[in-house]
Amino acid sequence: MQVDHLLMMYLRSLHNRFFQIALALLLCPGNPHAAEGKEELIRITVSGASGEVEENMLALKPSFVPACTATREEVEKFQAAAAPDVASALRALGYYSATVSSDLRRIENCWELALRVTEGKPVLIRNQAISVNGTGSEEPGFRKRVATLPYSAGERFRHDKYDAFKNDLESHARSLGFLDAFFSSHEILVDPVKGVADIRLVLETGSRYRFGKVTVEQSILSPGYMKKYVQVREGDFFSTDALIEQQQLLQSSGYFGNVRVIAKYKLAKDLQVPVEITAESAKRSLYRGRIGYGTDTGFRMGADYELRWLDSKGSRLTTTLNYSETEILGNISYIVPTEKRLDEYMRYYFNVSREYGDDIDSQSFELGAEYHRLHSSGWDQIASLRYLNDKTQATGEPELETQFLIAGIRVQKSVADNPVFTRKGWFLRAGLEGAYEGFISSSDFLQATIYAKVIQPAGEKGRLIARSEIGSTLIDDVTLLPKSLRFFAGGDNSVRGYGYEELGPKNDAGAVIGGRHLFTASLEYEYLFKDPWGAALFVDTGNAFNDWDKMDLQTGVGFGARWRSPIGPVRVDVAWPTDDFSDPHLHLSIGPDF
Repeated sequence: MQVDHLLMMYLRSLHNRFFQIALALLLCPGNPHAAEGKEELIRITVSGASGEVEENMLALKPSFVPACTATREEVEKFQAAAAPDVASALRALGYYSATVSSDLRRIENCWELALRVTEGKPVLIRNQAISVNGTGSEEPGFRKRVATLPYSAGERFRHDKYDAFKNDLESHARSLGFLDAFFSSHEILVDPVKGVADIRLVLETGSRYRFGKVTVEQSILSPGYMKKYVQVREGDFFSTDALIEQQQLLQSSGYFGNVRVIAKYKLAKDLQVPVEITAESAKRSLYRGRIGYGTDTGFRMGADYELRWLDSKGSRLTTTLNYSETEILGNISYIVPTEKRLDEYMRYYFNVSREYGDDIDSQSFELGAEYHRLHSSGWDQIASLRYLNDKTQATGEPELETQFLIAGIRVQKSVADNPVFTRKGWFLRAGLEGAYEGFISSSDFLQATIYAKVIQPAGEKGRLIARSEIGSTLIDDVTLLPKSLRFFAGGDNSVRGYGYEELGPKNDAGAVIGGRHLFTASLEYEYLFKDPWGAALFVDTGNAFNDWDKMDLQTGVGFGARWRSPIGPVRVDVAWPTDDFSDPHLHLSIGPDF
């Protein structure tokens, strides 16, 4: 027999009515889910129903169910409606041969309605004829959907699965701008005797619409600078995804608060849909405060202030102040976007810092300029030029005052399935910088660095974390380098089992003064016992040194606890240097993996 669209809707409505009725099981007297203080409802039992039916019963809210005080006449009317509704619901799930019987009796001052279901042989899919006609028929998304049929061969027929496929096909058409798409045929032929069903579904795409005139209402950026933020262009093919991306782009820019991107469908003309963009200004000033603790830094706190726009170009001003037991840092940055591209900007900055170490201290100021370019591949490219003036004081050595004009280039990229709690991803950063003695620099040097980190799942609840850092400097005398350009090892994010910057070449006074080169590596296994708690085992190795043939790698091993806190992962580790297991070190760090 043929079941047309209206009949299908009726069956589904009956289906829902049954499940609404059956959910009353949860509300019957004595049920732990029954609400206290409410009137008791009649008891309803269902036997013979599959697990799927029972799940749907639990998911839907009941409508009207008679109370225990209802008259027999009222309850019998409810009984008369229940059995047919059950049968109709089972047909919607493919059980066209199902039978339902019911019994009504009075038990313990309440009514009990017992429904007995015999599902019978289900209807199976025999043929599926699905096609797309019109100008969009060759579009890859349509071809993929047509090739991926809603049912497997011989699968039990379900109305909801058919509806989901049909809705997805129609939604895809509209998302691509085929706004007049319609189904010229949508029928299901069911033969309950043979237990088979045939499906025929034909979508007519119609013509494809384009974006019409795009109007923008905002008060922050000049038209020239705002233009690069408008990715929806007049004449481009209409796309709902493009509208969503447009809204997200403006929302994430930092300039705008409430953003509305509206397609004016009713004003469409000549297959063009006008678009209206309204962007309200965000708060111009932003303040942040931070407080924390790390075994490398001790107690630390910081404050940030950002002026989100200074002018119609969207220039920004940021100031940062950080304090810890190992460093005091002040920074002012002026960020200037380019007019033509979203993915590039200039950053001009001024830093003042004071670093404290057990063996070596430094104080410096720095002026610099950076060009940032984010490539479509995800690689962030930074070219820089900075002036550094530094005073470094190592134990047992006279104060070293140096100045450098340093040119450099750096590239970096991160890929993560979750930026805060990463299960699979990687990060890579590589840089090269140097200075020329004859041009405002105390010495020639060339320095290369590379840092890599990879995270891979290991079973359902585990993950492997591997990281490595390599650095190398070409310079005649490493003591002519300021502390910030020397390499050290040891600490929370280096070689655990050793203190912060504890590893590296020493001077005659036994003070660690840093080296030309660096190598560190780490391998860690982390297991999540029960979210948000986990544990880890790890081994770290590495050192800073002046000659590659004298690396003298130091190794630490240990274990730790993990907590996925609301502010990010918290790691507490205990590690031992392998050459002295009587000297454990505690390491604490907070923050995302990348």
